[in-house]
Amino acid sequence: LKYDDHLSKFFPDFKTGNKITIKHLLTHISGLIDYENLIPENQKEQISDADVLNWVGKVDSLFFEPGTNFRYSNGGFCILSKIVEKVSGQTFSEFMAENIFKPLKMNNSYLFENGSSMPNRAMGYAKNESGEIIFSDQSITSATKGDGCVYTNLADYHKWLSALTEKQLFEIQKEKQEVNFSIPSQAGLSYGLGWFNILGKELYHTGSTCGFSNVVWLTLDGKNAVVYFSNLADNHA
Repeated sequence: LKYDDHLSKFFPDFKTGNKITIKHLLTHISGLIDYENLIPENQKEQISDADVLNWVGKVDSLFFEPGTNFRYSNGGFCILSKIVEKVSGQTFSEFMAENIFKPLKMNNSYLFENGSSMPNRAMGYAKNESGEIIFSDQSITSATKGDGCVYTNLADYHKWLSALTEKQLFEIQKEKQEVNFSIPSQAGLSYGLGWFNILGKELYHTGSTCGFSNVVWLTLDGKNAVVYFSNLADNHA
């Protein structure tokens, strides 16, 4: 794999695959059309990464020429997970377990599989219009793996952050120099490899689904981190 490999190398029928590279996906500068706008009106089953690849791959237009602008794309990460499967010959869950969870002894971390057992799993909730907390664990878009689906806990996540700053799996600062995009109009802020990067010294990201919220911030020297996990949607405040 090379960061400059085009999607057409892996998916010859991908309409815009000769324009988009792995690096474009890792920095949200691919210009991909949002898969959320392509979901069929009668969709009832949870969407898979394969669905995203199929729908987006049939579109011959882009929001902008790849590499020229920044637009966050969940679909881009779903396509990246399919590249992992294509090249490794494993499911994305198998690849994650073998290359991240097991080496780091993250023994309580899993990728969500509908119907599979995850001991001690926290269920997701949300607030309705009246402010009451209601059960809201899954939606049709909450089972794609490339852009989410990891269930973990603070002890395991600490192992992951330590691995990043102590270069146990790879050198993130070196890789980010190769895979980085300075976001226009936001001085000192760039993006690459799944992280917003502040002045080259701090990393952060936030996230939310139908039933969960999270915030992560850390300094690349490994001395400081804030990790916030909540099983309540839109609960960042």
